[in-house]
Amino acid sequence: MSQTRLERGVYRRVLNGKTEYGSRCDEVDGRTVWMWGFPTQVQARHSYQARRQHVRQQRLTAGETLPTRATIPELIAVYLPTIEGKRASYRGIAQQLRWWAEYFKQQPVLTITSTQVERGMATLVRGGRQPSSANRYASALRRLMMKLVSPIQWVQELWRRVEFYDEPERVPIVLSVAQEERLYDYLAPQDALYARLAVLLGLRISQFFALRWEWLSWEEGFFRLPSFKRHPQRVLPIPREGVAILAVLWSQQGQPETGWVFPVQQQCFVKRNGQFVPLPEKTVRFEQHMNARNWYARNYRPAVRRAQLPAGVVFHTLRRTWASRIGAKAPSRILQILGGWRSSKVVERYCLPHDEAIRRAMEPEQVSEKVSRLLESQPELSHK
Repeated sequence: MSQTRLERGVYRRVLNGKTEYGSRCDEVDGRTVWMWGFPTQVQARHSYQARRQHVRQQRLTAGETLPTRATIPELIAVYLPTIEGKRASYRGIAQQLRWWAEYFKQQPVLTITSTQVERGMATLVRGGRQPSSANRYASALRRLMMKLVSPIQWVQELWRRVEFYDEPERVPIVLSVAQEERLYDYLAPQDALYARLAVLLGLRISQFFALRWEWLSWEEGFFRLPSFKRHPQRVLPIPREGVAILAVLWSQQGQPETGWVFPVQQQCFVKRNGQFVPLPEKTVRFEQHMNARNWYARNYRPAVRRAQLPAGVVFHTLRRTWASRIGAKAPSRILQILGGWRSSKVVERYCLPHDEAIRRAMEPEQVSEKVSRLLESQPELSHK
């Protein structure tokens, strides 16, 4: 029995040959509660929305779990179980909130002032953290209080008076062809194949490393991607070069019919003369896909530094590069479908054409013969 996620909180499964729909909702205490048996997707959606609204109301009013004079540590004990396993940045959020718990100790939440919050942010900066990091710490505390502290008007007024540090606007980076080739020069051959395939497919890092062979259709040349981040299922065509790279990876793994496209490759060691010596070949574990964060930190990021690329080049830069190159030759609606975006405004934010593409777009398809004859007859009009 397998269940399929249709939209946020709504699932479908086949039980004893009968299709039924269900909803999944997380209670205030962190428990995940399933409800099955709905005949239609609409009824399951209404059930999820009603339950979700009830949980939100409980969090806003703080329910019976949080006394009026609750402290930051008490709030954290209620809040962290509700986001564990749901946020990729859970560990960072937990670290930020525990810092605030140590800073405010047992001070009641409703006695905290905006001046104290700003002093805490200044303490973070004096301790060596960047102003942008201090802003992230404050945002985590604000999210916690917005979820659990009542009255909500008091929380909104508190954070309206808190002044965050100014952050320089980050200019998105798109790799040129020369920069892309330089990146491949400093990556290992296998990692260079991964990076090039990412440029050709334009997927997010978590979706990219979770690709499976059974989603690939060799004959038609496309991936049938499941729903991802509240986006529906979609079909992603693969360029010929991408098919060639996938064929190489497929052959390396023994031409499997199912499994991860990027399985874990584990380095094995043997003990010789009292020392552990790595074996020349790595052991492949097909039951688990590669950890995207580890690959980024150990392989991709060091190559970016060695290639002396801008500091803002991350894995998502490959997706922006893909979008900018596709956008130079395809309508925005086509790019929106390929990128899996819901809004055309996101397409405009991702599509950053190079100067060469902008200059090429300004060149007219036809040259005016009349103006050309005029320039030839009067050379002084031409640009020196």
